[in-house]
Amino acid sequence: MALTKSEPADGVVEIGATLSEDTREFRYAIFTGNLSDGEASLKAQEMADGKIAAELIKTITASGTISVQDLEGGTGKYTLVGCIYGSDEEANPEGGETASQNLKMQGYASISFGYIAKGDEDKVSVILNIGLEATNEFAGQGITTDNAAKFWAYGEGIESVKHGVFKTKDIQGLDMTAFLKEEGKDFTKEQLDAINGGHYSVMLTGLNGDTEYTFAGLAYNGYASKLFTASIKTTGVYNPGLESEFLYSDFLPQKEQPSKEYLISTEWNYYAVNVMDEKPMRRKIGTVTIEDDPADDSSADLLTITGLPGVEFDEGGRIPAVYVPSTAPLAGITGAISPLLSQTPIGVINGEDILAGCVSEENPEALYAVNYPFIGGAVADGYIYFVPTPNYVEQGATFRYLYTLSTTTPYSILTDMLLVDPAKDMGGIPELAAERIAELRRMAAELRQPRNYVERLEFSVSTERSSVKTVPTDYAKGFLPASAPEAKVVRATVGFSDAVQRANGSGSELRFRKTAAAEITLK
Repeated sequence: MALTKSEPADGVVEIGATLSEDTREFRYAIFTGNLSDGEASLKAQEMADGKIAAELIKTITASGTISVQDLEGGTGKYTLVGCIYGSDEEANPEGGETASQNLKMQGYASISFGYIAKGDEDKVSVILNIGLEATNEFAGQGITTDNAAKFWAYGEGIESVKHGVFKTKDIQGLDMTAFLKEEGKDFTKEQLDAINGGHYSVMLTGLNGDTEYTFAGLAYNGYASKLFTASIKTTGVYNPGLESEFLYSDFLPQKEQPSKEYLISTEWNYYAVNVMDEKPMRRKIGTVTIEDDPADDSSADLLTITGLPGVEFDEGGRIPAVYVPSTAPLAGITGAISPLLSQTPIGVINGEDILAGCVSEENPEALYAVNYPFIGGAVADGYIYFVPTPNYVEQGATFRYLYTLSTTTPYSILTDMLLVDPAKDMGGIPELAAERIAELRRMAAELRQPRNYVERLEFSVSTERSSVKTVPTDYAKGFLPASAPEAKVVRATVGFSDAVQRANGSGSELRFRKTAAAEITLK
């Protein structure tokens, strides 16, 4: 039994009920308040025992939508609790009476929801205030307006916030409400308590210079959701080397892609993640050189790449490649260079022939030998990044891993491959988010075993990129607790004294009224 809910609209909440094939009936009632699992269980038992008035109980016998409206209690929090009944045989294993009322309850299901009566929409609006600020209060720790921003929030009755921090340009035109429902991270209970308690404030670290970022949060107060956004632009200089990942959409226009002469004349610094490392992180693998291949092919401008596998060869080690702009099958694709992988050995290590293949995210058990699995394109001046080729992505094969192995030994499994012109290398290796490291370790466990080539996909020519889904990178990591503003408290200390003075030339005392002196401190 599965229950889902919609947000209130025009005085109606829709509860989706999906019954399993062996469910005969689902009898339900609606109770006031957000009931806990234990409370819902007791209500279900009361229903099954006939302790709940029959007129309050309704029944469905198939999957569908339950429309909740015109509740007597009006706007408020409610819980739908239902009893699940199985087949006649379960209720009457020896035959006999099979009337519906004699069925045996097999379990229960419940779901809490907020209900808004017509005209009450303004009474339960989502109350949340957020902001992004530039600050150098942590400059002593290297956290400045070049690489961080202060995020603050406070609200009332917020039950959940699905959020993310994105480059503003990456989310232009994106339905952020739908996106955050699917991809957004959840604030923890502690974070929500701080927001509802008066103030939540953190530093968002790991940002890049001269870049505009947007915090987007979908806040839910138990009744309705509302999208909140705040943007800020960092100071300093943009450093491509600090980015943890690029997308095909990040490629510069084709007219700004490097020429073949530039590719060949440069000995590229090579950064990548080897998922076979004990702690997979992007690191400098070595250098890469690109040469012209004299082989004649009228449909491709052939090159060779040395150093891409990231291992030392006793012999060979070159991978065939093509220059993208002048290769007919890649017409319409932006980029500079793309490797060609086959079942032909690319070199020798310790007397063994070495092969190079690729692995897709969708099928890590298969090792492919394909042409153009990755496209290397400029994402900034002097920076070339390899992404899965869009045509294969459209066919359901997202190639993200370059695998180098012999028939007995895996040597490297590389991803996040980046070539940098040494003359333009700004340095900087990004910190990977914990979930990214966990995913790489999971892939490492699946990919470490030697394997044979099992498939060779045909390259499908397509110039339409709109079907390629690109998910913007979420920079909501590295939360560092930040100072929150304190309320201005007036502390007053008051002291009283008698003013006494003797009259000139006499022993008489003249006593005046008491006076008070106040000391006020603002904190």
